[in-house]
Amino acid sequence: DQTPAQRKDGCRNYARNLCNLRQYDEAAKIIIRQLDTTEMLLCKKSREYAEILRLLIWVVCQHQVEGLSPDSLYATYTSLYFPQTSDSRDFNDIMVDIVYALYKNDWAKVRHMMEDALNMKLPSMQRLELTTMYEKACREHCNPSEYNQIFQRIIPSVKYDVISGLLLLTEDERRAMQNPVTDILDGAISVGAYEIALELSLFRKGLLFATRQAIEQRLAHGRKTKQKYQNLVGLRGELNAAIEYNDTIHIPHLASSVATLERKLGQMVSSDKDIFIAIDKN
Repeated sequence: DQTPAQRKDGCRNYARNLCNLRQYDEAAKIIIRQLDTTEMLLCKKSREYAEILRLLIWVVCQHQVEGLSPDSLYATYTSLYFPQTSDSRDFNDIMVDIVYALYKNDWAKVRHMMEDALNMKLPSMQRLELTTMYEKACREHCNPSEYNQIFQRIIPSVKYDVISGLLLLTEDERRAMQNPVTDILDGAISVGAYEIALELSLFRKGLLFATRQAIEQRLAHGRKTKQKYQNLVGLRGELNAAIEYNDTIHIPHLASSVATLERKLGQMVSSDKDIFIAIDKN
């Protein structure tokens, strides 16, 4: 049997995949079923219920779903247990408020909340998710001058967050990390912010190669990382050999061991400022 947290994560991932396929009505049905199950097993005042309800609000605020009112759902959300002080609110508490304000077309409130959130201490991936949403909102609500002013200021932190995120990811996960940069780059081009687009384009070009090269140079020569890095090289060799010979018995274990060690080594060098300089050469 799955735990409530596992059921919630499975529901969220499935619903988001359906949204990516533009099957919003089906996604809403999945979320509502999970809401009902969570209410029965726990209660409406539970944090698990709140987290699933947030997902439903996210869907219906951005994509009209017949029979579901964003206003009614948001009123239910705010009437339940939720921390109201800034110190106790987490990233998802803030994001649902932003999504609802965007639905209400309250640009002044959206901009204020976005700027406040970007000044918080957030993990790199959360800041990138927020920045990507902010870029899209700015594209719709700002004139070209305002757009340039906002993103000339934000771009350095975008680059920092991308590099910070890359350092903590495995080799395979890094390939997907370019998506937020690409989204913001495409948005900048669409509004004619070519200086910002050029800066991001140069940054994106060769990003994965530069990151791997910078990280592995530090790992290979670091006093605390050298031995672990040699172990990683050995594990990668074993994994490549297993893949070449289609050794399905050992591939899963070796792949998991490589990913675990890559992540651990990334954490060991994530505070090395020289890596940021080496990656962001432009």
